[in-house]
Amino acid sequence: MLKLTICPTCGSGRVRRVRGTVSGKVRGRRYRAEGVSFYACPDCSERIYDREAMGAIAAARAGRRGDPGPRTKGDAAVSR
Repeated sequence: MLKLTICPTCGSGRVRRVRGTVSGKVRGRRYRAEGVSFYACPDCSERIYDREAMGAIAAARAGRRGDPGPRTKGDAAVSR
């Protein structure tokens, strides 16, 4: 599991692990992944997702539930 204490974007030490909903739109199709655990920075609004979170988001984008989707390289993905 990924452990962060400093935001990789702005350097803030206020990064916290939270649980929430990630939603968006890809190729005209909306997706929604609920209960995703990720790190969030209150100073710059950066969100940092670990491998498990990326799997849940990939599954939601593909219209699947409970399937972690394809594995990603590395330990984290950063999104604004």
